[in-house]
Amino acid sequence: LLLAGLAAGALYTFHSPYSSFENEKFLVFQKGSGTRAMAHELADAGVIRYAWPFLVVRVFHPQAVLQAGEYRFDHAASVSEVFSRLSRGDVFYFNFTVPEGSNMFDIARLLESEGIMAGEDFLKAAQNMEGFLFPSTYRLSHSTTAAALTQMMTAQFHKEWAKLMPGPATDVAKVVTLASLIEKQTEGPGERPLVEEGIGNGLKRRMPVVVSP
Repeated sequence: LLLAGLAAGALYTFHSPYSSFENEKFLVFQKGSGTRAMAHELADAGVIRYAWPFLVVRVFHPQAVLQAGEYRFDHAASVSEVFSRLSRGDVFYFNFTVPEGSNMFDIARLLESEGIMAGEDFLKAAQNMEGFLFPSTYRLSHSTTAAALTQMMTAQFHKEWAKLMPGPATDVAKVVTLASLIEKQTEGPGERPLVEEGIGNGLKRRMPVVVSP
């Protein structure tokens, strides 16, 4: 009877949903965090009742890789469910969209208005990157830094640039400068072809004529 009672108690501990937090809880596990540290952090945050059941689940899943990242807990869950989420990397993220035509100051204001990060931090990280901050939708977490976001945006720029397959002699900085000029001279997408034509004609007039032999 005693053994049966202990077994029933253990099953209840492992499989019964539990939470002692209100609304939602965000936890960030850094790379290299051990199972014991994760278990105690989860218990301290009220995601699981005790740390030891999490360690027991680990014993039965020695090959599982508990993945680093930010996790969002918004409902009561069992120890087994929590362990499963960490082992499959069910990390939290949200989408941040940079509209086409945004400059670094527009992006900074948008980041601050949405409560993602201080606009000043982004401006410091994005110095000398104007024109290379590609407008797109990015997956962020609460732990995403301004430097990390800037790296995402410039990496996406180079990825899109590579798709264009420009010639090896193409000066990317000059192309970006020309695009910035076009963007500053237009008030809407419909005006861009006219401005492009005007700037292009101006550049042609300044270019030397090359005569083939």
